[in-house]
Formats: sequence, C-alpha cells, structure tokens
Amino acid sequence: MQIIDHGGARIAALHDKKTGSWQYVVSDPVSRKCAIIDPVWDFDEKAAATSTRNADAILDYVKAEGLTVEWLLDTHPHAAHFSPAPFHN
Repeated sequence: MQIIDHGGARIAALHDKKTGSWQYVVSDPVSRKCAIIDPVWDFDEKAAATSTRNADAILDYVKAEGLTVEWLLDTHPHAAHFSPAPFHN
C-alpha cells in the first residue's frame, strides 16, 4: 500500500498484482470521510470462486484509520475483475 498526502487529502493506493488494478481510498483527514475508488472483487478462475481479500484489505485500512465510507466509485467497466460494491455497503 502506498500513502500519499496531497492537497489536504490522503490517498491510499492498493495494487492488486493478479489483475494489475489499482484501488484507492481517498480521505479527508479533518472530517474522516472517505471514498473507495475501483475496488477489486477477487475471482479464482480455476476454482470458479470469488473472495473478498482485496475488499477486506480496503475495509481493514478504513477501520484502522477511523474513516467513514461516504462514497464507493467504480470509474469504468472492469474487464479484469468484478466490482465488490455490494460487499462494501
């Protein structure tokens, strides 16, 4: 995970090696509100099974930082993975 403090916002960037996807948590350090951007829902093609490894990592970060999720944004269709948007609610 990479953490960037930029222009009053904190950006946590999480990379999913399998899909090459970047997932972000952008937060306001004052209000403690955040947006989750482009989360990955893990899919194992061989087992035909999903898991929430990436989603859990994001939510663990949110909890550890004492953040409140206000927005969950999928910025585009994801050919490499499913969206875990329903899981985050």
